[in-house]
Amino acid sequence: FLGREKHRVEFERLPNAGPVTLSRALRRFQPDVVHFVGHAARGAAGGELALQGGRQEELVGTAELAGWLLAAGVQCVYLSACDTAGGGRGFAESLVAAGVPSVIGMQSPVRDEVQHAFVAEFYRELLRGKTVAESLGYARRARRYDSGWWIPVLATSVSALRLVPLPPTEASNRLPRNNLPMHDRPCVGRVADLIHLSRAILQDDRRYVAICGIGGIGKGVSYGHIGTS
Repeated sequence: FLGREKHRVEFERLPNAGPVTLSRALRRFQPDVVHFVGHAARGAAGGELALQGGRQEELVGTAELAGWLLAAGVQCVYLSACDTAGGGRGFAESLVAAGVPSVIGMQSPVRDEVQHAFVAEFYRELLRGKTVAESLGYARRARRYDSGWWIPVLATSVSALRLVPLPPTEASNRLPRNNLPMHDRPCVGRVADLIHLSRAILQDDRRYVAICGIGGIGKGVSYGHIGTS
């Protein structure tokens, strides 16, 4: 069991796995999520991952790895390796183009200590029933004061890939999907302002409403609450 949500998670660790060991483990275990920690190299065909199976590294390209992942039915891949996403032709994007539903990669080099904290936030939300995209977005916001919060990005062909079912109460109370930022802080002391703004938008037939002021007074939280309600 992982976390207070009590979802049972089967976990298998493959230290120093070479191509043969990894391909066999994928066929046998058939995981929903594969998390790779290691090194990668950019290349013309998306790049290569370095697998340490013996005395020296062995490189695996996107086409070969995608074949293993698709055969095993993998839904999500997390690449904790530098320079595995970005530019439209990165390793993550190439795996998605080959048919893997969702892949998280790194846009640039990232420090291990930053990545550890980020990964913990991501999987915590994933086990709470959030989609892969929502879990990544939450982790980015939760670690927004870290220098590398912006480095992990998602390449996906599925808009709402959910690996753990939502609790019944959350599933029935979910708000409609939108592209507004999510705010995890309450809007304190702005009830009158929110009512005034809502009336201006809904009742006064105004096409544009601007919220102006110095930084830190709650402009973003205010429009976030209005938009999602």
